[in-house]
Amino acid sequence: MMMGYDEDEAAYAAGPFRIGHALSCVEEGWDPVDPRPSQSKEDQDRASWFREKREDPAIGDHPLLQEAECWAIRLGDLLADPDIWRQKGADLAQQSQLGIRTPEEVFREAELITDCRQVLVRYRFFIGYKFRWALEARSSASDLQNVAQSSAGIALRAVAYALMAMKQLFCFIPDEERMLPLLASLEKLQRMGRELFPEAGECRDTPV
Repeated sequence: MMMGYDEDEAAYAAGPFRIGHALSCVEEGWDPVDPRPSQSKEDQDRASWFREKREDPAIGDHPLLQEAECWAIRLGDLLADPDIWRQKGADLAQQSQLGIRTPEEVFREAELITDCRQVLVRYRFFIGYKFRWALEARSSASDLQNVAQSSAGIALRAVAYALMAMKQLFCFIPDEERMLPLLASLEKLQRMGRELFPEAGECRDTPV
């Protein structure tokens, strides 16, 4: 069963960034952006389940799930590349050291970047996981159609959150070659999900 967005998850989504650590990094010339976002045990289990189920002959080749997997792979490549995060951290530290921006301004941007990455880590496999549940329920008995719409609605909300995080991240790191394919993939997932599950928008009160 999926957990609601409680205080523990809110703390997880906020990431490892804290103002004291951030400012000390800037003052000492360290990288203020952690290049390795954390992944919760729940996320790891969900990723493992998604990988095991993607070969299901019944729906494993569905275009919606293929797109979700494509997005997850591309996002993984981005998150696993330390150079992009270290370079951004170095740029921020230099701006502070040169007096172009205050340490507080640098911290705020680095904190937002960390928040965006943790949101993306959280939903990397969650989206495909919930869309798969929706497709399985839709192909089952008629009494599971509400389950299908509910699962799809949760997946679509996750897509919307991930899309907001990607757009925010693109503002800070305008790498079109790396970012635009991820944005396009999320927009495609949103469009496909809405077309396949037109009533999913009614499930707005379900926690993600």
